[in-house]
Amino acid sequence: QFFEGSLSRLRRNREDTSEDNDLMTSMDFGIFQPYQNIAQLQDEIADVSGALRLGVAIEGNSIRFYQACLQNVSTDDVKSELGAIIEEEKKHKDLLNTLLNVLLKDKK
Repeated sequence: QFFEGSLSRLRRNREDTSEDNDLMTSMDFGIFQPYQNIAQLQDEIADVSGALRLGVAIEGNSIRFYQACLQNVSTDDVKSELGAIIEEEKKHKDLLNTLLNVLLKDKK
């Protein structure tokens, strides 16, 4: 919902096909579906710690993607939304890392 809200705010007042629309399309279709199907995803994770590690990796990839996008857009409102998304992704990554550390600590 956070990302969809960001995209919606950016699109609300835009009717052009500039770099910003290209970026928003990439955000819609590129980042949020890292696996083609559930079977491929199941092959990647065998347990909760695997799922958390995968989540940390995906969040890291998302952060790098949005940071690269931030460097290549010129519109202030898009930059602002990207900054907010990056901060949200960092929170997600930190939370997943915390959960993973607690899980691994409990296994010892």
